[in-house]
Parts: sequence; structure tokens; C-alpha cells
Amino acid sequence: MADDLVARWPRQLQDLVDDALGAPLEGGTSALLQTLEKNARQRGLIVLALGLQAAQPARELAQLHAAIALQGVRYGWAAADTLILSAGGVQAVPAGVPGEPCSPAAHFLLSLALSLDAHPAIHACALAPPCLLTPDTLARAQRSHRDPAAMLLAGRATALFGALGDGPPATPTGAGWPRATPDGCLRAILLQAGPEPRN
Repeated sequence: MADDLVARWPRQLQDLVDDALGAPLEGGTSALLQTLEKNARQRGLIVLALGLQAAQPARELAQLHAAIALQGVRYGWAAADTLILSAGGVQAVPAGVPGEPCSPAAHFLLSLALSLDAHPAIHACALAPPCLLTPDTLARAQRSHRDPAAMLLAGRATALFGALGDGPPATPTGAGWPRATPDGCLRAILLQAGPEPRN
């Protein structure tokens, strides 16, 4: 399931998932982040490594990451493909509804979507389980008669990404994804290069 899902992601994020799956677990989350950073740089990406962060409420984490990402695309697009990497716990995640738990990864990612407001140059993913944020995530949710803000408050972020085909169906956190870390979810934001900067 995860393989089929990730196959639809931007190539740079597919590579990151492949690296995460292939990296040894012995070194812990910090070592995994270092491996992901090294491999991304070797592929020619600019990498901003935020490291292993202390657990924070999802809204605060999302606002911090969104501010950094939006600074990188302040002229419309990134100067070069750029990856922002971090990991850590997510606090204040709603319990969800019976039979439909909310994963911290999905809760963070939907919070980030609302903070980014559909910027066309930004994709993001969070693991585990794997969920993808695209520039049209909020628009697709609204076209399917789903309210992203209301679903976030209700603890149904995992269900939203699953319904859009950008995450697995709502299952217990991490199901089908063997690389959840004891320090919380892995997070990656991709800032894409594009045409000439617009003022």
C-alpha cells in the first residue's frame, strides 16, 4: 500500500522515502536525518536540516515550518529545488473517532496545509504513515465536500489524506509503515524551482 501511494509523489520525495526505508535503525532518528540530508545533497538538492526537534503542538510546528518554507519561495519559486528536513513529536493530536485514529504525521501535515494556503511551489510529506501535501490538497478536499479545518479539529486528518489518495486509509498509527521512529514523525518540505522569479 505504501509503495503504491509513494509512487505518485514528486521524485525528490520518492527518493527520500526510499532512503528512509533503506537506512539502518541503529543510529536513531538523528543519524537517519543525517543520512537523508547527505543523500539529498548528493542528488543536487539544497537541504535545510532543522534536525530533531522537541515535541510541540501541531499548530506551532506547522506555523514554524510554513514561515521557513514561504521565505524560501518569497519570489514565487525556490532558486533551486530545496528540501527542509526535520523530525520530532507532535503534541495536542486529537484522538480521532472510534475506528479512525489520527496519526501525528497527518495532523501536522494538515496543519501545515492550512498555514501554507496552497502555495504552488510547495509539496510536503510526513512519515509515518506516509502522507503527502500538494499545492491543491485543500482545493481537492473542498471539491469533495470535505472541510479541512473542521476535519483537523475533529482529529480526522488521517481520514482526509486517505480519502484524497494522498495517504493510507485510516488505520492505527504507523500501520503498514515500518519506519516510525521513537522520536516522532519524519517531516520533509520540498520547495520547487520554477520559471524566472516574479516580483
